[in-house]
Amino acid sequence: MNKKIGHSRQEPQLPAIVADNEAALLSDLRNLIQSARQRIATALYSTQTLLSWHLGQRMLKENLHGARAAYGKQILVTVSRELTAEYGRGFSYPELTRMVQFPQLFPEESIVVTLSQQLSWSHFHALLPIKDPLARNFYAEMCRIESVGCSHPAQKDWRTPVRTNSPVEKARSRRGRRNWEAARRSVDARSCFS
Repeated sequence: MNKKIGHSRQEPQLPAIVADNEAALLSDLRNLIQSARQRIATALYSTQTLLSWHLGQRMLKENLHGARAAYGKQILVTVSRELTAEYGRGFSYPELTRMVQFPQLFPEESIVVTLSQQLSWSHFHALLPIKDPLARNFYAEMCRIESVGCSHPAQKDWRTPVRTNSPVEKARSRRGRRNWEAARRSVDARSCFS
């Protein structure tokens, strides 16, 4: 008589070699997924940044500033209302004014294309209020080198190393200081992108 009491099934024990191969396989798969996600995010951010630049460039062609500033403001309000209704909040009036400002402050598309591979629209968003072109270019370069988050770049003290006893943090601090010094040397009166 075959009685099954408390049906419990145990997984067979795998030899250590198989377990190691499984761990290596899982590690490789995770690396592939992370790499693909990073490439997708980079392509997304780059496309969004270039879209913002092209939209700003197109609105500039309508001559929405200068003598036609009042007309331009009204057009932006109308365009903002229509685009926001159709595509969402990323096309609000303040956002459209930043898009118009974007190609004015970064007029060379090739520079924007290059920077957009490493900086998102949020980075440029934080750089746009910086009036001094030399400072703006410096902070853009520092954001690119350091992969800084999207907070205002002028608020980061590039010269202050992280104070910690961790060997990892000490190494990061030395690397950050070297990057800051290299970028500072590369910035001259012309521009770090010329």
